Amino acid sequence: MNIYHREELFHKHYEREIAATFIVRLKGNEVSEALANRCLDSCNKVGQNAQFFDAVDGTSGTIKYPLADQDIDKVLGGIKLVFSRLTPTEISCFLSHIILWKHCVAIDRPIVILEHDAIMLRKFEAHPFYNAIMYLGNEEYEQYEKYQGLMQAQGRCTENCIAGGKQISTRVYMDRTHAYSIDPAAARQLISKLYRNGINDAADAFITFDEFCIIQPIPFPATVKPGEGTIQHAGVLPPPGTFSYAR
Repeated sequence: MNIYHREELFHKHYEREIAATFIVRLKGNEVSEALANRCLDSCNKVGQNAQFFDAVDGTSGTIKYPLADQDIDKVLGGIKLVFSRLTPTEISCFLSHIILWKHCVAIDRPIVILEHDAIMLRKFEAHPFYNAIMYLGNEEYEQYEKYQGLMQAQGRCTENCIAGGKQISTRVYMDRTHAYSIDPAAARQLISKLYRNGINDAADAFITFDEFCIIQPIPFPATVKPGEGTIQHAGVLPPPGTFSYAR
């Protein structure tokens, strides 16, 4: 079909309804598939229409893509890894999120992204804000059950960047990427940062409060059981004289 006859391709959409919910899983991995099935069951219970997304897999020590080489080249071409201390599982997790961010841009609709250890507590049907990331919750959900509204999303931790024994900056970033929704405008911002800076940290640390609007609905639509997953964290500090990361 002649693309010039498909005028609708060039129009941005502003619909707030969630177009799709993706559960990130490692196909063939016993732990991941069990967690993903639990996540799907929780989605079914609350009426959240969800589907599995077969993730990039780094658990073997090498990165294995679920797509053909030519498809991966189209999606990830030009994105570079600039922080060599990330483990294969951390890199693979990040790449899986990137593929979904690009899918969000391609379909031009908001989506929900759930890692396999997430649990949906209530249906989340609409992404209410433009150019924002909606953080859907964590294990602290019970203390917010009786409230209604919005709050600034919780940051997982503050990261102090230290050089020569002196703190030079402080970063606060999203409390894990296990459950969030994203709209195309925010996805474009994230992808733009990727092309500008490269993959320079784990996925959650990449999404910082000073660069992105991160909002949390209450009561929380989702939770997570920490410690249940397949990510192997680096836990390695750079050599003396370089930047160190104190979490």
